[in-house]
Amino acid sequence: MLKTILKYLRLRPEVAWVCRINSGVFSEADRFISANSQKGMSDIILMLKGGQFCALEVKSHSGRLLQHQDDFLCLILAGGGRAGVVREISDVNKILGFE
Repeated sequence: MLKTILKYLRLRPEVAWVCRINSGVFSEADRFISANSQKGMSDIILMLKGGQFCALEVKSHSGRLLQHQDDFLCLILAGGGRAGVVREISDVNKILGFE
């Protein structure tokens, strides 16, 4: 579903840019590298034309939101952005106001 949502967002004229954010720790040679420094960062980060920042956490229909993921979504909402959990394209439309 993640790839489908990214493709969909790249086609939307309201979207200025969109990217996939990788999380976790990876090993390279003899050292460990953190993918990002923000705990709970959402799977998809984007900006709408006009400058509104958005974060989408992609989950399967049975997937559960972890507390640190919810905390990140709340951080975006508190800052005036749009954020939420998406399980299908209709969730994307609702959160981003495309409907």
